[in-house]
Amino acid sequence: MSHELIIHQPQLKPSSTGSRIDVKLESPVGNFDLFMDIKGAELRDGVTPFVAICVPLAMTRGWNIRCEQPISERLMEASHTIQDIIQFFRPHTQRIKLNVPTQLEPVVEGRTAASYFSGGVDSYYTYLKHKDRITKLIFGWGFDIKLEQETFAQLVTEQIQQMADELGVGLIQLKTNIREFTDPIIHWRDLHGAILGGTASLLSKELDTVYIASSQHYGDLFPWGSHPILDHHWSTEAVQVINDGCESKRHEKLALVVTNEVALRRLRVCFNNKYDRYNCNRCEKCYRTKVALFALGALERCQTFTPEIDLKHMSELRYGNNGNVMRANMENYELLQMRRPDPAVQRALKLAMRRPSWIKTAKQVLRKHFPKTVVEEKKLKVG
Repeated sequence: MSHELIIHQPQLKPSSTGSRIDVKLESPVGNFDLFMDIKGAELRDGVTPFVAICVPLAMTRGWNIRCEQPISERLMEASHTIQDIIQFFRPHTQRIKLNVPTQLEPVVEGRTAASYFSGGVDSYYTYLKHKDRITKLIFGWGFDIKLEQETFAQLVTEQIQQMADELGVGLIQLKTNIREFTDPIIHWRDLHGAILGGTASLLSKELDTVYIASSQHYGDLFPWGSHPILDHHWSTEAVQVINDGCESKRHEKLALVVTNEVALRRLRVCFNNKYDRYNCNRCEKCYRTKVALFALGALERCQTFTPEIDLKHMSELRYGNNGNVMRANMENYELLQMRRPDPAVQRALKLAMRRPSWIKTAKQVLRKHFPKTVVEEKKLKVG
């Protein structure tokens, strides 16, 4: 069996919404027809973004990457450091070879900056921080919102478009089936930075800078697909990729976000998406945000959350064996003490942090006794 991932020449063509680029991936687990459909931007034709996207995935399986078309010389030089970082983050990965030619990507003057935008705290913070420079927001369907979530994707897309209109910036809408290929091989949390960083190269005819909003701060860094020591290495000669926002904790970001009335009308933090709700108002992330909004005196003004905090429900949430969630909620506890002491809310939050999830605990025990094995690959679409 071949241990190569072959990336064929991308095909750029007009689509019903703007432009579409198709590329065939030939891998040891089957062939896949990848597409990216873009509305609101002119695309650069080339293989560079797809090589970038495939590096962490190929390292997971030990596949070398081969293509006939040249990629960015700068990205090729950075690929050695990229692999160093990924191996530190995920020690089970393997170093791979990139059997590809290189070239300097052309640079066009007079371009602008954009930032990836989900409608959440991190992306709002990055936009507001750089609003004098950012002229476009980038929203992706097929990233955290999967292609099959059509009703929810339409709801969020409409909200994001209205946000962009109200903020006075352009919107780039991107739709892709990339996760249909990658999800059976690598977890989204380990790959999303490469997808965001790689896609920036696709937009470099119009953009010289693309911001990726960080979900971490400098005092709480941990291995993640998007990371301040990794993201800038996805840059090419034509576009600079910047991980932004590590200097601020989440509640510090939120303190800036709540000064913007558009954000208070449109804020979206929920990835639970149950019943296609914009924010479910029940999950850990929704409650983490609601408590911070409450502490900042802005919960009643935020139109995408119910104004009350259900203390019983919050006390029954289980944060106890998730270190990242625990740290985020401890910051909320400290914020309550500083800004809006409320014994009842603090007690409920403290109880939630003491209650481990029995499901997660059981999974941890099972992993110790039954190490993860390679499962049969999902059947991929043959091109």
